[in-house]
Amino acid sequence: MSGKNQSGNPYAEQTVYQVGVRCVGACGEQLNESVPDENRTRYWSKAEDWPNNTIPGEDDDVHIMPGENWVFDLPQSPIYKLVRVNGKLTFDNTTDTHLRCKHLFIRAGELHIGSEEYPML
Repeated sequence: MSGKNQSGNPYAEQTVYQVGVRCVGACGEQLNESVPDENRTRYWSKAEDWPNNTIPGEDDDVHIMPGENWVFDLPQSPIYKLVRVNGKLTFDNTTDTHLRCKHLFIRAGELHIGSEEYPML
């Protein structure tokens, strides 16, 4: 979502609503949805929070696993190929952030924008 080609003030605050659709049939992966939530918060901008100690880069696939709790706190991401959310993803609302990806798949997780919660189960 970019606001490209929108009419009016492009800097006006707007509300975005997303509708989750449960995967029916062959969904491509089996999930263990009974994984307990982590007792910590991972920050997108901290390399040490990523499994390979590297922040994902341009055209990478990013997977937030069940039980993981991530805060997206980058001013602007590279353009990811896929961001799959099976855990929790919260956007830092204390700063202007831009998550850019070709595909965003919220499968068995939650998307939080500041304090707003949108479970996609």
